[in-house]
Amino acid sequence: MVGGARVQLNLWQQAAVALGSAVGALLDPRRADLIAALGETTGKPAFERVLARMKSSPEGRVSLVFISFSDANTKAYMILPLMAVFVLGLSENHILSAIAYASPTATALSQAVLLERPRVISANVGHAWDLPENSFGAAYAKFMGSRNFSPDDRPPVRFMETEELVYVAMRAREVHDFWHTLFGLPTNLMGESALKVIEFEQMLLPMCMMSVVGGTARFSAKQRSLFYQHYFPWALRAGMQSTDLMCIYYEKHFHEDLEAVRQRWGITPAPPPHPRPNGA
Repeated sequence: MVGGARVQLNLWQQAAVALGSAVGALLDPRRADLIAALGETTGKPAFERVLARMKSSPEGRVSLVFISFSDANTKAYMILPLMAVFVLGLSENHILSAIAYASPTATALSQAVLLERPRVISANVGHAWDLPENSFGAAYAKFMGSRNFSPDDRPPVRFMETEELVYVAMRAREVHDFWHTLFGLPTNLMGESALKVIEFEQMLLPMCMMSVVGGTARFSAKQRSLFYQHYFPWALRAGMQSTDLMCIYYEKHFHEDLEAVRQRWGITPAPPPHPRPNGA
């Protein structure tokens, strides 16, 4: 089921559901239903932008080119997307137009995704367990199997107004584990927080940054330092460098080599933290 019983909310009701979901998710980050409700009630403009991109994208992917500044050591390039959205008021299109170029040889079939509306459920992805070891599909199967995860466990979409937006919201939810696999991120709080940064860079969903704030609040001082010094800057770069990940028909690439698709889609897996020198 893509969507459950759809619920129409007015602005006050949306605000109430968003606030209640945010508080509940902060108290118990394991509540996927609350995180989903928060994403839906605060993310309609973001999902509309993703839908527009998927509709307009040709059968070639859009590769995002990482833009640095003259000082390679500056941290400004990591803060720019967040500042642009929240402080300067720039639209996503302004950001994307500055860093995007078309690659006609790639195969991100975003229009086919909207036409066929594939679902990431056991019946459709079960064959991944039988694919060669070095394939993207096998890596996904290993990721899911080692954690005893099921692709059927995602909560349905309830608070989107149209069938297209329902599907886009559900697709974003269902490709989450593909992104875990591609970026090599674990499912602990550190890994989930890093992936939420990438998801924000890709979709500008407010829920993603809320999740990062809520997640890092639970870190110890040592974990918080590791996250902001290592994972956070990497995730910002990774989210900007990669292709438009919502426009990829992942299921059609299961049989391909994992490293090959990472390279094609501009994906840099999470590097291991550098050990600190003795006495540091």
